[in-house]
Amino acid sequence: MTRLHEVAAGLLVATSRTDALNSVVIIGQDGAALLVDPGWQQDELDDLTAELTARSLTPVAGFATHAHYDHVLWHPDFGEVPRWASPDSVRIAGSHREEILEALGPDFRPEVLSLVGRLSVLPGLDIPWLGPEVGVILHDAHIVGHSALWVAELGVLVTGDMLSDVELPLPDDSPGALGAYRAGLGALAPYASIARFVIPGHGSVTSDGSARVAADLAYLDDLDAGRESTDARLANSGMAEVHAANLRLA
Repeated sequence: MTRLHEVAAGLLVATSRTDALNSVVIIGQDGAALLVDPGWQQDELDDLTAELTARSLTPVAGFATHAHYDHVLWHPDFGEVPRWASPDSVRIAGSHREEILEALGPDFRPEVLSLVGRLSVLPGLDIPWLGPEVGVILHDAHIVGHSALWVAELGVLVTGDMLSDVELPLPDDSPGALGAYRAGLGALAPYASIARFVIPGHGSVTSDGSARVAADLAYLDDLDAGRESTDARLANSGMAEVHAANLRLA
């Protein structure tokens, strides 16, 4: 079954059965492909490699938006190509490699596990490849060194674990995390307001990025004011626990 679907000309997305993780494929010149956060399960990675081959697309680079276990996967059939990330993401993926592998669990083949988190520091804020210009928006919301991608030619914003319709804001547990999350939303807001499509790390693609920003800000406002949140995402799996952690941060 085809997993990839076209969101915009030159951009494909596959959504995992696990936590609605989005794997993003940006198409460049002569069938070159930039893979963003490919995942999640072993069979889904296998299917993605097969479909790329069927579409005559060849990975020439990868990008990890941040250093959480579900965003640093790779498949040997994608090839030995640069896998870029922010400096902090590279550092965290290296220093926390054992925890990342433990979080993934036993259901991955050894040749895939050997490639988990093998990232290189991006030289600048634009991804070097033969395709549409892809700019990196750095911030520390969700986790230090988190990145979003702005593809101006396509009008597409790839947000990593931000602006989701299925997950509440997920700050880390560091001091000032809620303030850092607000700052991250502020960094994304100008792009979200003009994007044709916003693609979150988890959840559905939207053409109304400003509404996603507003929803997250409203949730944070409720936390800061000590008000009970009526955010519909609270009903989703795992979000009650996330909300409890956010209340402790507030």
